[in-house]
Amino acid sequence: MSVRQTQGAVELQASEVALIHAASRIFAAMIHSGRLTNGNHSGLIRFAVERALEIARETERLVHGPAEIETGAPGEADILDLLDE
Repeated sequence: MSVRQTQGAVELQASEVALIHAASRIFAAMIHSGRLTNGNHSGLIRFAVERALEIARETERLVHGPAEIETGAPGEADILDLLDE
């Protein structure tokens, strides 16, 4: 017997998708290291998302794209441009 839950569609912004990618990698690493148990699945997901947010906030604090430098406003920077600096 399988259980199927029906939930509404999720619409995500690009930044949220990036956070999901980071969180899923963190979560996978915790599973690989043997930290997943029967009772801590939700806690590990929360931990992974919190760590991904921490990484994003620190990145925002440390990395300033050309638009931010020129105008003082948040902007998107091409990662290859950042590597040339």
